[in-house]
Amino acid sequence: MRDFFLKNGLLSKHIKGFSERESQIKMAEKISSAIDRSSPLVIEAPTGVGKTFAYLLPIFHKDKKAIISTATIVLQHQLFEKDIPLISELFDKDVKVEILKGRQNYLCLLRFFNEKNKTDVKREKDLYNLISQWIGFTEKGDFSEIEDVSVSDSAIRKINADKNFCTGKNCPHFKECFFYRARKRCIDADIILVNHHLFISDLAIKSSDFGSILPPVDVVVIDEAHKFENIASVQFGESFSLRMLAIFFNQLPAELRLKYVQQFDFLYEKENLKLNKNEQAGRITGEQKRYFKILKETISMLIEDLKLIDEEDFELKNNLVKRAGNFINFVDLIDNKDFVSFYQIEDKSLMFRNIPLDVSEKLSNLFTAYYPCVIFTSATLSVGNSLQFFKKSIGLDRAEEYIFPSVFNYKENTLLYVPINIPDVAANGFVEESVEHIVDIIEKIGGKTFLLCTSLRNVKLFAEYLKKYNNLNVLVQGEGSNAFLIERFKEEENSVLIGSFSFWEGVDIRGEDLSCVIIDRLPFNRPDDPVFSEKSSRIENSFKNYAIPLAVLQLKQGMGRLIRDENDKGVFIILDKRIQQKWYGRFFYKSLFDLNVVHEKGKVLEFIYKKIINS
Repeated sequence: MRDFFLKNGLLSKHIKGFSERESQIKMAEKISSAIDRSSPLVIEAPTGVGKTFAYLLPIFHKDKKAIISTATIVLQHQLFEKDIPLISELFDKDVKVEILKGRQNYLCLLRFFNEKNKTDVKREKDLYNLISQWIGFTEKGDFSEIEDVSVSDSAIRKINADKNFCTGKNCPHFKECFFYRARKRCIDADIILVNHHLFISDLAIKSSDFGSILPPVDVVVIDEAHKFENIASVQFGESFSLRMLAIFFNQLPAELRLKYVQQFDFLYEKENLKLNKNEQAGRITGEQKRYFKILKETISMLIEDLKLIDEEDFELKNNLVKRAGNFINFVDLIDNKDFVSFYQIEDKSLMFRNIPLDVSEKLSNLFTAYYPCVIFTSATLSVGNSLQFFKKSIGLDRAEEYIFPSVFNYKENTLLYVPINIPDVAANGFVEESVEHIVDIIEKIGGKTFLLCTSLRNVKLFAEYLKKYNNLNVLVQGEGSNAFLIERFKEEENSVLIGSFSFWEGVDIRGEDLSCVIIDRLPFNRPDDPVFSEKSSRIENSFKNYAIPLAVLQLKQGMGRLIRDENDKGVFIILDKRIQQKWYGRFFYKSLFDLNVVHEKGKVLEFIYKKIINS
């Protein structure tokens, strides 16, 4: 395995600029060994190690069938369009690779043919005419094939393969169904690319003995693994919304809609949920439990009526019975001590959730039964030079673990500035005085700064004060799509991009365009967050054993935006002096890159002049 990665090896002969990296070699060797033993492995591989080649090479070399699960579509397409074709060419192998996405990414022929002549909206008509032509030559029915079409578009949501509208084998277009054909192609694929949501959905189906989405494979790679446990918690839970209820009711046969119209009129009314209008999230209380008791009684009667209908007379019968059962499952879980029940505003819509407090045992059992060789990897998994916190969360306490050092020279190319002469983060003047303190650093560097905040409130406050400096181009989350803001940030001079957690990860800006990352405060979870507070109440010394590790991992994600290449240089600024003055600060420092920490602004300006301006 080592020979592939040496400076005169196979990769260097085919990849321009390839350099030998000991961390990458060792990672590939560990993965190769895990595949031979069919055992789990957890690896932290910082940016620059080259982790995709480190797991692809062993898979190809050993002719193994694999599933690769990612958190982002960006990485999926990088693997599909660039990395896997390159490795296939190196090994001269005709490898069959399939991407399987969630249902919302595929066209539903039944919904499309029903919808295309209904609309009077010109934009939708033009789009549907374009799709009519596309159907003539597309093999996969994946909306990403159509330029400038988003799966979040309301017109696309009317015609996608939403499971709420799926009649399965009863559909007249079942044999041509793009989603089911994609699933079928995966059976014969050598490598299957999925996202974490779909992979965990498959695990959930396997655990319920209702079949599977994905076929058996030799090895599973979970890339971008830092998001896996949170996604698993949501996928293994149950959800409910008034929108789900409305879709369900409107799909009922006319006679049942008429019979239950009064009950559903009550259930539709948001006021009957007795929510606190000033809260964005909260626990389900007695007031909401009374609502859900009525919901369960209504749905239980409705299920019995649905069962009396002949399936040949009503194709959606089985779909509706299953979804009605999910509503009842949701209600039954509200008082389950192993779940936390809450509501929150998601994308401006009200959503109720039941989330399991611990998914580790379930994941452990499922991996043992179906995927004994599973490789978890990410740039940010460790806390204090240990992977135990992550391993415990996914039920792989005994899995072999490795933390590889960064290939970047942080000591030479970066600096961490923690000012201690500014107010505490909880003080009234914190944001205003922080801006006054750091603005000359931002100006000196020529903008090129991400200011990552832990709340939307701070995003607005920092934007308000920084916009007073007319020489800075201040870009603010919410004033355009994230992708649009990032493009402006790269193209426009003196740019400062201010954002909350959606900018803390998944953003890759290399070179001089990004030279400074500022963190407003240590990213501790809100104590009133329903899931966090309930989990904390069940963990001994929860601040040290739960709150700090979560904050450490989030901080590493945010700081990871800065150095993306061995030639990158820049400044980190943490405006929260608790990292320097509180006892728990050492846990953060111990988990960060090996870099120099300073508290004097003069040293920062000197570093900028020497390393960034005159480099």
